[in-house]
Amino acid sequence: MGPKDSTTRPGPEGGQVDQGEAPATAGGVGAATGEVAGSAREQAGEVGGEAAAQARHVVDQVRERLGHETQSQTRRFCANLRHWTEELTSMAESAKPDSPVRDVVYQVADGGRRAADYLDGRGVGGLVEEIQEFGRRRPGTFLAGAALAGFVVGRLVKATAAQSRQPEPAAGWVEGEVS
Repeated sequence: MGPKDSTTRPGPEGGQVDQGEAPATAGGVGAATGEVAGSAREQAGEVGGEAAAQARHVVDQVRERLGHETQSQTRRFCANLRHWTEELTSMAESAKPDSPVRDVVYQVADGGRRAADYLDGRGVGGLVEEIQEFGRRRPGTFLAGAALAGFVVGRLVKATAAQSRQPEPAAGWVEGEVS
């Protein structure tokens, strides 16, 4: 044999492959595999980056839409609250001048008017910030108020659920009578 000391063997499709070329071919396959893997990693990174950008875009759209919806609902609530305060004020004006109820109704109407002005000026975000600040300043009072509010809401839900489960009396049936 020669200086290369190569031998031949049958190759694919009836050709012959020099066994000395096999390591070079294997190295080429390894390099090609590395290139494919690198390309796949690069494309996966691009896809991941694009997915993250799309997700940020969707979150931004949802946040913007929620902001607009919150503003719209706040404006509607303030308009309704102002309408109720106007009705309360007219009720108080039609009451007897020396009536203690008149003063209470005026105070409730004034409180409603101030609440509507506050919400119009600061929005829901301002209200949430104010509640958080109160919770930081007076945590005990805040927790007691939250517990009380939770209790009241729980009782209202329970009463509503119990009322909706009561069966309607059958036609012709009189409660308390046994036939």
